[in-house]
Amino acid sequence: MLQESTDENSLSDEQLETILIDSDDEITIIGDTPLKLAEGYQLDIKLIDTNGMSLDLTKNGEVMDSEIRSPSKPGATMADKIY
Repeated sequence: MLQESTDENSLSDEQLETILIDSDDEITIIGDTPLKLAEGYQLDIKLIDTNGMSLDLTKNGEVMDSEIRSPSKPGATMADKIY
């Protein structure tokens, strides 16, 4: 199951994690076209408004996690910019 880490470097505590995408490229998700990830996962934008965007992480059609991100807000932190 998905779990959010409070560690700045979770690997320092020898935790195993699954990398679903490993790229420094800028990626744009358009409309109803989800971003396909590894192992049957995909990232869907559910809503975009002035407060940010609502994202669903699904695996084989089942919602595994939902998050709201606000990458454009003033003073946005790295946590606001990435999922």
